[in-house]
Amino acid sequence: MDTCLGEDIAYHDQVIKRQLKKIQEQEENLLREYLVLSALYRDTNMDIPLILNELTNRKKLLLDKKSRKEDKNTAFLKLLEYLNTIELKNNTESNNKRRETEKILLMLELIENELIPYKQINSI
Repeated sequence: MDTCLGEDIAYHDQVIKRQLKKIQEQEENLLREYLVLSALYRDTNMDIPLILNELTNRKKLLLDKKSRKEDKNTAFLKLLEYLNTIELKNNTESNNKRRETEKILLMLELIENELIPYKQINSI
């Protein structure tokens, strides 16, 4: 073993970051393509089965992604509520609980920001 553990971890962290960025770009492209296809379908006023089928498939996928993000948001809200309940019961403010609460609040903010583009999905 020629490399040290820290270098291995740093390398794998970079691989994960690149993959997450690629996934995010794919989601953004999918949403952008859906919006373009939707506008094209509305503007042509023609019943083109290929476009309608593609729109339906993409809308289903996007709504599924939106649903999962909303579920994640709900789960974090419940977790935050639970942590706050525990904190009230113990009536102490430990640094760990505060840090965990702040992390969850940041995650909620990130998810809410991720949900913003999905609000553009409208019915056909």
